[in-house]
Amino acid sequence: MKATKSPVKLLLIIVPVVLGTSAVIWSERTSQMVASTTGQHHDRYQCPMHPQIVQDHPGECPICHMRLEKVDEDDATVGASGSSTPPVLAPRHDKYQCPMHPQIVMDHPGDCPICHMHLVKVEEEESAPSANAQMGQPKVIKYRNPMDPTIFSDHAMKDSMGMDYIPVYADQMEGSGGTVAGKAGFTLSQERQQLIGVRTTGAVIEPLSLTVRMPGRVASGGRILAQLLEIDAGSLKPGMKAHLHGPNGATLAATVEGVDSELDSLTHTFGVTLRTSGSANWLRNGLFCEVLVDVDLGKHLAVPQEAVLDTGERQVLFVVDSRGHFDPRQVTLGLVGDDEVEVKQGLKAGEQVVTSANFLIDSESRFRAALKQF
Repeated sequence: MKATKSPVKLLLIIVPVVLGTSAVIWSERTSQMVASTTGQHHDRYQCPMHPQIVQDHPGECPICHMRLEKVDEDDATVGASGSSTPPVLAPRHDKYQCPMHPQIVMDHPGDCPICHMHLVKVEEEESAPSANAQMGQPKVIKYRNPMDPTIFSDHAMKDSMGMDYIPVYADQMEGSGGTVAGKAGFTLSQERQQLIGVRTTGAVIEPLSLTVRMPGRVASGGRILAQLLEIDAGSLKPGMKAHLHGPNGATLAATVEGVDSELDSLTHTFGVTLRTSGSANWLRNGLFCEVLVDVDLGKHLAVPQEAVLDTGERQVLFVVDSRGHFDPRQVTLGLVGDDEVEVKQGLKAGEQVVTSANFLIDSESRFRAALKQF
């Protein structure tokens, strides 16, 4: 009876041992497979210009369209979850914005690529609007070359110098077409005008004066022989008062006696004779001096010369109204005085014209016109 039970008892002992051993081996192999799968290396591709752009496959950067470069897992910029989706940038609190071109926003100090003004530090919520339509902000409709406002692209890219194209927002399309080809009207707030230093003055009808300058030489009998440039022909008449400037700042009054009617073909000047009304020690024959004659040009509608933008083919003024709207106006000029110039056509008395920051205003005007032609 005892001999019959021994194999059964032995079997009952061996079977549990075998099953337990098999379970342990299976568990260890499973753990190794899981560990091997977890530690498997994945290729990462990253933009060299925008390290926040990381993908698990080759491609191009959605910002600058540069080809992504393969990097090691530890060097790649990935999200905390380890997913292959490009991470979302954390918001920056320091922003620097151009006071003239609010679309120019950087995360570091610098100059505006359009007008070269220093960027002003602003709060995050005050900076230029982004293209996120979900936040109710203006939409980016195109991108503009930072150096040439007439070149656009429908996607973000870089120019030949590696500079990022500037986003153009929908609200920048507003503004009148203007009356000057290549320029458009636009509106600036009072704050913006103060930041960029805009100054204006009214066009008024007032006397114009011109100071004619001539080289002179002392002759015998208290006479002064001067040479009038042909560009000033017709401006001098006998009887006009003049001032002589001699050496060491000495001055002496004189009167125009006569102006030659024939042009000297060699010097392209008209001879002018003046006579002094007094005497001075420096009045010696052959001594050179400077002759100044104040010429009254009469009353005309005039503006400061610095208000005129002369392209060589046309003259343009920027007229601004009480709402801060700047309108480019092509004008016809007339007589030119010492500080002011006559406007014969294109402007009315009382209208306000820009006299400072003209370059910035003109740049913005050309930019708005280029937008409308895109």
